[in-house]
Amino acid sequence: MEHVLLGVLPLGLAAAVSPVMLTEQTVLMAGRGGTRRSWAYAVGALLVAAAYVGALVTLGRSVSLPTLPRVDGATDVLLGLLLVSVAVAVHRWPRRAPRPRTTRRTPHRGAAGAFAFGAFSMVTDVTSLALTAAAAKDVVSARLGGGGTVVLAALLVLLLALPAWLPPTLAAAAPRPAARVLGAVEGVFRRHSRRILVVLAAAGGVFLVLRGLVRLVTG
Repeated sequence: MEHVLLGVLPLGLAAAVSPVMLTEQTVLMAGRGGTRRSWAYAVGALLVAAAYVGALVTLGRSVSLPTLPRVDGATDVLLGLLLVSVAVAVHRWPRRAPRPRTTRRTPHRGAAGAFAFGAFSMVTDVTSLALTAAAAKDVVSARLGGGGTVVLAALLVLLLALPAWLPPTLAAAAPRPAARVLGAVEGVFRRHSRRILVVLAAAGGVFLVLRGLVRLVTG
């Protein structure tokens, strides 16, 4: 399992970088009832992540992807091109003037609204979903058996939803240090979110395209 983990972990960690979700979660945690809203947001994101990874693993096992190396390589190329397209689209998207922090409102008040907000944010996080799809494909291709596949799939779920569940977990364990750290990280992400998304999507896309081309040639 170790060699598979070395290949899957970088993609999973890259998928865990989601400036938008982290910023949303930080805003939800502010004010009265923030703890309840933040956990509801995390549960919504986790359920979508679990359903997504579970569907990828189940579908991959059903089509016997490990026996089709050329399909495996072609999938990498397609996912890579998708990520490169996302990077170009985000880079060219018109910039909006940032809203002053004093005028920002806490969105989706109430646990039910925060739950739906977390699920929607996960569904629309295209970059993280594409990177997770590539990692899940590697998990299926490794043929680890039921136990190993479940462990790695669970790891991918936790990494994919990391920006949703980590902030409230840190806040519960150490409220004051967590508030300082999350505030600093959220500030950096808010100022440079576009740049982070472009670099992450472009780097992941180029990596997957190159890896897919190698697999197509050598497969």
